[in-house]
Amino acid sequence: MIKTMDVKNKEYKLITNNLGRQFWIESGDKFYEQRFSSGPYQVRNLKFARRCYPNKPVIIDIGMNIANNTIEYASWASKVYSFEPFKTTYEVGIKNIELNKPLKLTGRYTYNHETGCVTHEPTVEYGWWQNEDGSYASRDVVAEIIPHNVGLGNKKEKVLMEDHPNNAGHNCVLTEHRKKISKYEKREAEIEKLDNFKFEKVDFIKVDVEGFEYNVLLGGFETIKKLRPTVQLEMVESQCKKFNYKPQYIVDYFLMKIGDYVYCDYRGKDLGTKWNKLKGVMDYFFVPREVFSKINNQSNLDKFFGNEKTPVNKYDPKVFVETKERILKAKEDNDSDKLLFELESAEINNDEGYMTEEELDTLKKL
Repeated sequence: MIKTMDVKNKEYKLITNNLGRQFWIESGDKFYEQRFSSGPYQVRNLKFARRCYPNKPVIIDIGMNIANNTIEYASWASKVYSFEPFKTTYEVGIKNIELNKPLKLTGRYTYNHETGCVTHEPTVEYGWWQNEDGSYASRDVVAEIIPHNVGLGNKKEKVLMEDHPNNAGHNCVLTEHRKKISKYEKREAEIEKLDNFKFEKVDFIKVDVEGFEYNVLLGGFETIKKLRPTVQLEMVESQCKKFNYKPQYIVDYFLMKIGDYVYCDYRGKDLGTKWNKLKGVMDYFFVPREVFSKINNQSNLDKFFGNEKTPVNKYDPKVFVETKERILKAKEDNDSDKLLFELESAEINNDEGYMTEEELDTLKKL
């Protein structure tokens, strides 16, 4: 039987992914249900972070959402500081952290979307990170997790955010223009500067804040300049445009203002000095050259990408159907920002195997 709960008049249901992680998600959130139940969301980004910092790093998760990345970071970090401004999303994230902390996970788990039942195969070798000896790393949540119910930006302020039903990952800070045209409910949220937290050690920062990324960087200049962490950023042109900047501004921030950084993709490929939109990629990495030189000497990339003992066929026909519905809804609402985002998300679904090339082409022609 599917377990449900209510948080601030929203219904959430409990799902389990292939690793055994359990997450409360909005009951109507088909996107998260599909992505989260198959394993770690955006696992290639997790692999890159762990490749850069394999030994108990300090990680900052900006845009915690429902804590899916925070929980996975906590399986090998020493501390994880997480920031989520949206009150309801933050509360659900805390529940997910508390739910997963005590779990001792082994083998593989299969979640039945219709019944909510979970099948456990404890003897199957499974995981997302392989140790030097070929065994899979422990999934125990071992790090100290320090969550904050605030967002980060370039100044301390209160902002209005859109409340996207059944997709908390799209909740975003409203620009003056969006305040006038948005059809979603609006919620007030607190914003702080990263620099105001006076961190003394940070190894890795993930920033996924629906276009507000450059503001986060501006408010964290001293921290990044001093501590030189690797930074993962979602860089989507349509999202950047909402806040009147271009992805190149972020590239210049690291390569020119901070200095001695390498701009690369999740495989560690140096992308040079100019913004380069890669097919099926939303997240890019800025790595201190001293760290990049170490990981770039690791010759066997198959260890990190594609050398799985248990290959998983990710294709799911429902992904195409549900994406098509969201694209048609964005067109009906005349929401160009949402439309561009959904098309870019479709490219990632295709790149990661959830959707075929033919299905992607169909969506682009709608």
